[in-house]
Amino acid sequence: MVLLRALGDVALYIDGTLVRLATRKQTALLVFLAAHVGKLVRREHLASLLWPDSPPDRGRRSLNQALYSIRKRIPTFLPHVDNDGLRLPVGIIQADFLEFQRAYAEHRFDTAAELYRGDFLEGFSIPNAREFEEWQEEERRSRQQEAFQAFAQVMQDAERAGHWYNVEKAALRLLKIDPFSEQVHQSRIQAIAASGNWIRANHVWHQTSEMYRRELGQVPTKLKKTLTSLFSASLSSVSLADVGHDALSARFVGREASFRVIRNEWEKVKAGKGALVIISGEAGIGKTRFCNQFLRLAAVQGAKCFDGKCYATERQIPYSAIVDALGESVSLSDLASLPEQWKRLLGMYLPQFVPETDGVGIEIEYENIGRAFIEAVVQFVRHIAVQQPVVLFIDDFQWSDESTVALVHHLGSRLHDVPVMLLVALRKEEVSGGPALRRFISEPSPTGGYREIVLSELMDVEARELIEDFARRQQIEISETLQNRLLNRVGGRPFFIIEYLRAYKRNPSVLELREKTDLRGSALSLPESIESYLALRFSGLGDIEVQIVGTISVLGRAAPLDLLHRVSGVEDTEIMNALANLVERGIVSDTPEGLAFTHDLLREAAYRWIGGPRRRVLHGRVAETLEKSAAAPPGTLALHYELAGNRPKAFTYALAAASASERVHSVIEAESFLRMALANAGSDSARLEVHHRLAHLLYRSRRYGEAEEHFSKLEERYRVDRDRQGLLIAEVNRIGAAVRQGMLPAEEWVQRLQHSAIDAEQFGDPTITCTILRQLGVAAHSVGRQSVALSVAGKLLEYGNQLTQTREVVRNLCIAANILGMYDSVSIGLETSSRAFELVQSVTDPEVRLGVLRCRANNRYQAGLLQLAQDDCKTAAEIVQRIGTYSSWVDLWITGAVINVESGSYTEAEALLTDPAVFTYTGRATHDHLIANANLMVLEFERGDLDRARALAERILDWNRTVSVWWCNITAWGVLGHYALVRGDFAEANRCRRELMLLYEGRDFLVLDVSYAEGFLARLTTIDGDADKALERLDRAIAAYEGRDVFCRSRLQLERARVLLELDVAETRLQAEEVKAFGERIGARPLVRKAEDVLALT
Repeated sequence: MVLLRALGDVALYIDGTLVRLATRKQTALLVFLAAHVGKLVRREHLASLLWPDSPPDRGRRSLNQALYSIRKRIPTFLPHVDNDGLRLPVGIIQADFLEFQRAYAEHRFDTAAELYRGDFLEGFSIPNAREFEEWQEEERRSRQQEAFQAFAQVMQDAERAGHWYNVEKAALRLLKIDPFSEQVHQSRIQAIAASGNWIRANHVWHQTSEMYRRELGQVPTKLKKTLTSLFSASLSSVSLADVGHDALSARFVGREASFRVIRNEWEKVKAGKGALVIISGEAGIGKTRFCNQFLRLAAVQGAKCFDGKCYATERQIPYSAIVDALGESVSLSDLASLPEQWKRLLGMYLPQFVPETDGVGIEIEYENIGRAFIEAVVQFVRHIAVQQPVVLFIDDFQWSDESTVALVHHLGSRLHDVPVMLLVALRKEEVSGGPALRRFISEPSPTGGYREIVLSELMDVEARELIEDFARRQQIEISETLQNRLLNRVGGRPFFIIEYLRAYKRNPSVLELREKTDLRGSALSLPESIESYLALRFSGLGDIEVQIVGTISVLGRAAPLDLLHRVSGVEDTEIMNALANLVERGIVSDTPEGLAFTHDLLREAAYRWIGGPRRRVLHGRVAETLEKSAAAPPGTLALHYELAGNRPKAFTYALAAASASERVHSVIEAESFLRMALANAGSDSARLEVHHRLAHLLYRSRRYGEAEEHFSKLEERYRVDRDRQGLLIAEVNRIGAAVRQGMLPAEEWVQRLQHSAIDAEQFGDPTITCTILRQLGVAAHSVGRQSVALSVAGKLLEYGNQLTQTREVVRNLCIAANILGMYDSVSIGLETSSRAFELVQSVTDPEVRLGVLRCRANNRYQAGLLQLAQDDCKTAAEIVQRIGTYSSWVDLWITGAVINVESGSYTEAEALLTDPAVFTYTGRATHDHLIANANLMVLEFERGDLDRARALAERILDWNRTVSVWWCNITAWGVLGHYALVRGDFAEANRCRRELMLLYEGRDFLVLDVSYAEGFLARLTTIDGDADKALERLDRAIAAYEGRDVFCRSRLQLERARVLLELDVAETRLQAEEVKAFGERIGARPLVRKAEDVLALT
């Protein structure tokens, strides 16, 4: 299906994929023909419309070229052509502006309103094409008039039904068309007031009035009279800065420009578009206050707000901030009509809101709960957003756990079409998390759509306004001299200003005492200066108050009263009295989640202030209390026990936390807990267990250098213990890590694995033997050892009957399918991978499912089933995005890129092969970089950028000196050979031929894809004057690829057609037409292009 969107930004989609035409005139031609669908358009008119400055003949040629180019991009673009002109048949293209016109004509105004995303050809123009611009402007005005009538009818219907949110939504669209419509402004403000949002209605009224005064010089009298009656005198005096404000808190001042930005984003959200907004700034700059102020306004406007927070002590607890946000804000009414499956999944993390009353369990494996929970959150937020706009706010995101980062990233990509704002506040200078958090900071949105608001210090006038307001409310006197002194010390950071003022109220000598420290606002930070200042807040506290402050600081988050009582050991009456004093002094506040510090910097200062001995005691009490209640995850217990100095329990719970993290594929958290366990291991056997788990975790994550260190430690220990089986496994994995880093030749890898496979058979454990055989199959394939690879495939299939675990059987089938498809028959390979796909349905491990999908995609690709191969890659990519493991991405991205290259989707292929999240990696995964760059070289060669292909080929040959991946070398020399022939450098071409002949020595002929090398060799042989020898070589190669790889066979068939040009032109055409027809049938655009190039030579 071809979809043309011209309402708003111009876009063309073919079967859901965005397609770009080469020039703006081609786009204009397509839009014009679509607008006249079914009608005859004369060629002379089209030529003069778009090429008015060209002579008639040249304009006609330009038109023909444009039509040809469109046809190449849109295969179904087949206008009827005759001597008089062109006629585009009905049904070839679906255009949104035509659908809009039909909906409007049929009085389906709701549909018309949904289709009108913007003005006709908004922002589009053709220079020096006046006639086209006149037609475009006439169409734009006509569609605008129709859109205005449609939105007006939608607004009136909503007014009659009392759907005030829809009234304002329609009004906003109307005001984009006519910003000065008095009736629309009146309806909008009345709707806001009718929904109970009086403060906002008053604010919008003032904005509207200001707009009229600025643009027209006065407010229309009728509008002014009508709306003034809506507001009482008291309400009209309320300002935005006072929303949610009380006499005990500081007034919100300044930030007008930043607030305008977030309001603009909010208007887009209310109009149905998702938004990601990041509020960043230094500590104490006022991020939390700014966001809370916005949340109040959003709530007043009818939004559902979820407020979560990340904690420094919980950055290893998966989804902690999301659970925090939903835990106190989800009501039973929110879940009333949510499908049962999503309620149950939410209930796994939020049992207090979704109790299981019917005794029916959740039918999902524990390993999948994390990924299912992500989807449940997406569905839940969508569910709420259907009823009202949603704001999900996460504070202190710099302390986010990796799972929460992944979830927020996923929400951003899934909720772009619903009224949801993801609001994140963070301190960038304190970001120290894992790669997911760092990637989020560098690229917050996968679609590129986000807004960052950087809060800086208040301007001097704003800071003084804040000081004066505080002084007036607290009834204290602060002279200009004291104001200057204060601002010189803390600058315009609102939190520090207020903290100093609160201290000054209690002790006026504070500012004078601070003068002796020579404190400067520019140097203000928590470590010494502000910490020592904040510590003054704790001076004069009683023993019980100190105990409470210490307990809350150690917990790291809000503390429920009962937990505070159990940990501190203080009686309820004494706790209540002490808390009253702490609240009065502004140190803690009572939140829905429990007792918490009024600012995180206070918590940090308190944590250091209580001292090491008290901290250790309190961490121990917290751990013991939480352990008894069985309410805390193992990660929390591990952290507290470690900080308490209880190493045995820290070790036990760290291992448990690592296991829990691995089950939900939170690799970063799992590694962190394993390293914690290693630091707290109390015996050699305990350390051995952790080294084993860390080694395999790092290896699966392709961090081979780090993995090798742990495998080496395992080898040392196994030698001491004379554990031959353990030693064998450790050695095999260590060697594999060395090869992947480019530190050991692949040929040696094959030899060592062959010996290891023989040794493994002596232990009688088929699982170990198959693990080594699978590595041997990969190794043999990498160096082109066909006989070894086929032998391994046969053994893996034989061992399938001896394995007890289905996942191991599936892994065997995947390696066997890849080998058989490449070296024997693609049909056998596809049959084997299909068997694996059937078996994997009972396997819950997503890594195994990924392997099967990638394996079948490879087999389908070799069989020419490009769309089915792409479907498998798409399904696998969805799994990868949920579990986010690096090891899964590498192989899948390469497979997807190969398929995209053969489809002609070069941009998509390049994006995969150069993805910095996958291929820029500190683990020195040289093998992965080599394979990715080799495929990038092929991409550039196919795209026609021979200079870049040559540069990549030379780089690959240099990198491959140690790794020795045979296919990379032979393909690189083939590309260099083609490049030499194009330049006419026959001496270099002959050198490339000699290098290829050396590579072929001792190898099975035609293993893997050697079509680029074979094509070069045949072409050079033909130039040498020996066409018969070239044909003989090509015939041999084509026969070898028959039934194995349709693309290699087709490329060589076209090369054969080229050789035949001087011998049999009819046969050349026959061969080229056969490849062209085949390429068109399977959607292989490069094959079609190459076949057309050969046909053009005939």
